[in-house]
Amino acid sequence: MTLLREWVTAVRSLLNGETVTVSGQYVRLDDVALDWPPQAVPPLLVGARGPRTVALAGEIADGLVLDAGITPDGVRRAVATTAAARPHEVVVYLLCAAGPDARERAEAELAAAPQQPANPSQTALAECTAVGSAAAVARTIGAYARAGATTVVLQPTADDPDVAETIRLAGQARTALRAGS
Repeated sequence: MTLLREWVTAVRSLLNGETVTVSGQYVRLDDVALDWPPQAVPPLLVGARGPRTVALAGEIADGLVLDAGITPDGVRRAVATTAAARPHEVVVYLLCAAGPDARERAEAELAAAPQQPANPSQTALAECTAVGSAAAVARTIGAYARAGATTVVLQPTADDPDVAETIRLAGQARTALRAGS
């Protein structure tokens, strides 16, 4: 937690065009500045998973990045944890797959991920994947948006046999979402 706090503080100062000197426990900089700081400072997002990291990110960052495997309820909890500090961007990665064995591939990848609890339920795995028809994928994305995600990134599975088909599915889901709004 100390490392994250020190890192975010230093990066934020650098992005704001400041010259930074810090001698923290983990971050040590002596008179460091960016040669070309951005004219418009981008939001500083922090990848977070556990409740303490999510809470700290809510305090010090402009938003969260949540990796694949989080359910809409998990997003809701993360948003509630960070909302006390200020509004945040919430980027969620969501496994997306197309084809006849899409659900099996996506769920197998999630089940094998190190951050998953031992023997996750099939319901939990199904909630964390965007598979099926374009309308089904759009509904899944919508569930994450209603939970508080401001951006949903569709991520193909590592063993996707036809990434182009998965991209087509994502595009069709986007069209379905726009038609429904």
